[in-house]
Amino acid sequence: MLLAYSYKNRFSIKAVIVLCILHGIINSFASYYQFTGSIIAVMISYIMLLASSIYILQYLIPRIRTVLKQ
Repeated sequence: MLLAYSYKNRFSIKAVIVLCILHGIINSFASYYQFTGSIIAVMISYIMLLASSIYILQYLIPRIRTVLKQ
C-alpha cells in the first residue's frame, strides 16, 4: 500500500529507501537472534516490527479512505 501511494504521489524512491533501511535494521536484530539465541534481540525486532507497522497503517489508512471516497 505504501509503495503504491508513494508512486502515485511521486516520492516512491524515498519510500523504497526508507523501507529498505527499516527492513535491514529489523533483520539485523533477527539475524543476531539466530546466531546467539538472545531473547532480547528477538523481542526488539518484534517491537520494532510492531511499531513500524502501526505507524505505517496510521499514515496510510486516512489516505486510502480519501481515495476510496473519490
